[in-house]
Amino acid sequence: MRPSLWLVCCVLGASGSAWACRYQPQPMADSVKSAELVFVGRIEKLEGQLGTFVVEAAFKGTTTGATVAVRTNETSCGLRFSLNERWLMLASKVDGQWSSSLPSNSRYLTDPRGLQQPEGWETVRTVLTDAQLEPLLKGNACLKARAELMAFIERLPHDCAVDADCAAQYLDVHACYPPVVTRASTEKRPVPSKPQEAELIALQKAAGAACPLQTAAIPACAAQLRVARCSAKRCAAQQP
Repeated sequence: MRPSLWLVCCVLGASGSAWACRYQPQPMADSVKSAELVFVGRIEKLEGQLGTFVVEAAFKGTTTGATVAVRTNETSCGLRFSLNERWLMLASKVDGQWSSSLPSNSRYLTDPRGLQQPEGWETVRTVLTDAQLEPLLKGNACLKARAELMAFIERLPHDCAVDADCAAQYLDVHACYPPVVTRASTEKRPVPSKPQEAELIALQKAAGAACPLQTAAIPACAAQLRVARCSAKRCAAQQP
């Protein structure tokens, strides 16, 4: 990506050399614009730092169903690939080969517990249109149900004037998911409203049925705290 926007620092330690990756984050819109290749895909083959992806949803530089090989580097700015992982991949050509490392804004979309991360799919929806995502969602009942629930949450009111207008609420299907931040409920403007509650319950049940959790493999989840802030007149989450 743009060398002027990031810096890789080499830190020398007493026992040898170690690499520390430091860079200035780019807005996703800038990363998508500068990348030559943008897609959502799953790694079907891995050879060292070379991951071969099956493209499940294409945005730029490829087509849905295609196979694309992307290389990352071995420094601490390199991405960490494993088989069967799903990624939102942003890459460009380096020496004739697709390459991606930090700070490309490529995103790992499957966490270690097999739960679909709301933050990841919120990011995907800012990059790909519903039509571009349809092949991926159509072929996976769990992802489709998750996307529908998160799209509902996104439609809830998020407008605000001050921090007190915002609140973090547990609206997802499992305590392992973090709370979502929306406009705070008031007597006149409940969030979600009474009519929306029935829709929310239906979507929660559908997502729970389509994405059964392997509870035996998941430890009890502690409450995940989020600070609700009003940023640019929109409620947003910040880490405490």
